[in-house]
Amino acid sequence: MSKEDSELPIAEGFHDYTVIEYLALLYPSLPRRGLQPLFAAGRVRGGKLPVSPRARLGDLEHLSLVGGLEDIRPMDLSAPTGGVRILHEDDRIIVLAKDSGVPVVPDREGKRGSCLAFLVNRELEERESKELESYIRPRVVHRIDRLTSGAVLFARTPAAERELSAHFEAREVRKEYLALVLGDMEAARKTISAPIEPGRKGRMRCGAN
Repeated sequence: MSKEDSELPIAEGFHDYTVIEYLALLYPSLPRRGLQPLFAAGRVRGGKLPVSPRARLGDLEHLSLVGGLEDIRPMDLSAPTGGVRILHEDDRIIVLAKDSGVPVVPDREGKRGSCLAFLVNRELEERESKELESYIRPRVVHRIDRLTSGAVLFARTPAAERELSAHFEAREVRKEYLALVLGDMEAARKTISAPIEPGRKGRMRCGAN
C-alpha cells in the first residue's frame, strides 16, 4: 500500500451513485469483494470520517482513500469539455466519436456544458459560415450509456431525423459492443441474456436471470 492518501474527486453526474458503485468504476480491475475490506478497515472516508459503502456521493463533500492502492491509478471519470471528433459528416447526418464519461444529452443535474449534444452544436456553430438564422441544430436520434464509448449518430435535417428515428424505432439498426473483462472464460463463446427492469431512481438494471 502507498504511504500517501488518495483524494478521489467526485465527477459530475455521479452524485446519485453509492460510494461502492463509484469505487467500482474508478478501479475496474478490482472486484467488489476486493473493495469491501477497504470499508471494513475504515480506509474509505468522506472528509475525516469513514463512510458506508451505501452512502450517496451527493451527501459527501469529499471522498478519499487512506493509503491509496499500490500500482493502481483510479480512472478519470470527468467528462471532457473540449472539441468533438467527427467520424463522418454530410448534408444529412453527422457521426461523432463519444468518449467514456460523456453523456449524449444533459444529465439529471441539467448541466449542458459537458454533454455531446452541446459540444457538437458549439463546434458546428463556430465553423458554420451561414447566418445564425439559417443554422440547423443537430438532432439526437439515439443514445448510448454515459460510460460507453463509441459512435453516435446525429441528424442534420428534420427529414433525416424522422427517417433515422423510424429505423431505430423499428429496430432496423444493429449495434455492436466490445467489452473488456478480467479473468478466464470457461468457453470461447457464450451468450448472456438477462431481462432489463427499473432500478433505483428511474435507472434501468439487469434483473435476475
